[in-house]
Amino acid sequence: MSPQQPQRCKLQKSKRSNSITRIFYSKLIIFLIVSILSPEQIFSAARQASPRQASTKQVSLDAEGYFFNGNQYLANHQYSEAILEYKQALVLNPYYKEAYLNLGRAYQSKELFKEAVSSYQKAIALDKNYVEAYINLGVCYEKQNLLNKAQTALKKAIELDPVHPEAHFNLANTFYKKEELKDSINEYIKTLKIDPTHFQAYINLGSIYFKDLKDNKKAIDYFEQAKKIKPKDEISYIKLGELYFKEELFDKAISEYKKAINLNPKNATSLSQLGLLYLTIGRHKDALPIAEKLVNIIPTNPLAHYTLGIIYEKSGRFEEALNEFGTVLSLDPEDEPASFKQERIVLELAPAKVSSIWRKQGSEKYSINAQNHLKEGLLSLAAYEFKRSLELDPQNPKTRLSLAKLYELLGRKQLAIWELMKVVELDPNNLEARDRLEKLYFENEVSLTRKEKITQIPASEITLIVCGTAGDYLHYGIEDVIVRMLISLLKQFPQVTVINEVLILNDEKDVVAVGQNLGAKLALMLKVNENEEMVEIIAELIDLNTVKKVLTAHLPIKGKDKLIKAASFLAEKVISAVPIQGVIMKLTNNEVIINLGKTHGLKPDQILEVWKRGEEPKSIGKIKILEVAPEISKAIIITPMTLRFVEINDIVKLPSK
Repeated sequence: MSPQQPQRCKLQKSKRSNSITRIFYSKLIIFLIVSILSPEQIFSAARQASPRQASTKQVSLDAEGYFFNGNQYLANHQYSEAILEYKQALVLNPYYKEAYLNLGRAYQSKELFKEAVSSYQKAIALDKNYVEAYINLGVCYEKQNLLNKAQTALKKAIELDPVHPEAHFNLANTFYKKEELKDSINEYIKTLKIDPTHFQAYINLGSIYFKDLKDNKKAIDYFEQAKKIKPKDEISYIKLGELYFKEELFDKAISEYKKAINLNPKNATSLSQLGLLYLTIGRHKDALPIAEKLVNIIPTNPLAHYTLGIIYEKSGRFEEALNEFGTVLSLDPEDEPASFKQERIVLELAPAKVSSIWRKQGSEKYSINAQNHLKEGLLSLAAYEFKRSLELDPQNPKTRLSLAKLYELLGRKQLAIWELMKVVELDPNNLEARDRLEKLYFENEVSLTRKEKITQIPASEITLIVCGTAGDYLHYGIEDVIVRMLISLLKQFPQVTVINEVLILNDEKDVVAVGQNLGAKLALMLKVNENEEMVEIIAELIDLNTVKKVLTAHLPIKGKDKLIKAASFLAEKVISAVPIQGVIMKLTNNEVIINLGKTHGLKPDQILEVWKRGEEPKSIGKIKILEVAPEISKAIIITPMTLRFVEINDIVKLPSK
């Protein structure tokens, strides 16, 4: 044995002795810490420690180590990874309430609400006084619109901790969703009393006073307070800009939006609102660079391209507008306003610049729409789509034949004959069109129309204007689109004569004055609201002589084709509310022909009044319907004493109730 060997053995024993000593003192220190500190203090101290990096994670991590790694993932929005870490922590320590809480937060961030609720409930099962768990549970329920459950959880949190600002803030949110504004305001104010620096509470209060209570003075005060709390947060400037925009204080609105953009040049909301403001006041040159910047920031957002398309259209740059609306439809094929705007450019604004290929594609799309509406039983809407198809491709015999069949189905035989004649002209070998035309000609020969030799049916005596305005919207100019759609749809019905003028009005006095000036008898006044889920039309049909409401309608429509369906349903409601009124077209002895028929709702044996025109119209007699055709009827005068006063063009209408 080497002489140094015993020395090495001695040295090794010394090292082992020192190691045992260090372990002893380490355990002693841990014992003392545990004896002095409560579990909550230990967890608090541990939470303040730097989280371990995932790359250096050891296989032998304890529950706290997995918990801290989960927190790191949660902070970085890596929710799936965070969930795995929290679950591992809970395997090692099933009584780790903080891990259940943060596991719930990770699930909630992924909108896995069922799992989130379960996690919060497990945290509460471990600690019945766990305020944070009750608050998070309430928020999770609120996100699912389970508002009563949310309020129960949040009220429990307030019972445990009456001065917790987030409990009051989130309770206020639930009251607002339930449209209980007074309670909502009270809870937001309690939040601010506890925490005078609660930025979002000021913002939410300002929004309530601005949008719901229409108290702009208080709204401005709250938004300004929010601005003081966080002067570098653009939200308060955007909210003030929106308020001033609504109040038509455009210079103030522009100033606030520019401040928001300076704080965050890539904020899509402030850019979008400023662009729309410039568009609204006709400053298209100022709107253009804003809209182009917005498209660069959010290139896959269809509304950004739609706004840019509108600006190009209003600037006379139609080819660029068509391209932008085309981009909108490539991103969202069901965007109805973009499709409508494209069509209008093609047909009205720049028809010479549009290729025949584009026209054919557009025509096919509308024809398919029409066929789909036919399957749904929406006949007037199908006719509208067939007409749109033919406006783009008038030489298409297949579409014309489909429209002719639809007119037959609707009982409008004369219109069916005209369409079939065009089909035969375009396609002389079309046997189906020839057979249908021959059949209709034969029926027409023995019909009331043919026997009476009525070659032209006068327009309806009921003239109508359509006026629109927008409330909340996604698409700029949505009211213009709806008004144009309604004018086209209403023109299909013989009950009314629609004045072909687009009117964007929101004041009833203005509507009445304009309508009377245009010689209309009825005004359809509508307000359009639009969000991502639905289109809502609130409409009133006004008698311009009496200034009384003939009809009120509220149409919230969801799903595919919601815009055109809302317009179509409203058109049918309007037609059903329009009083039946026509004129005498022919007079022979005591028999008359009038320009009302089946399509107007007339039936045999009905009694109508005859009225004399003049400044003060007066009833001069009555007629009884004998025979009804689609658009005209034969009647007999049943008040012989007044026979000599009846003349062609006298008014006929249903008796007043």
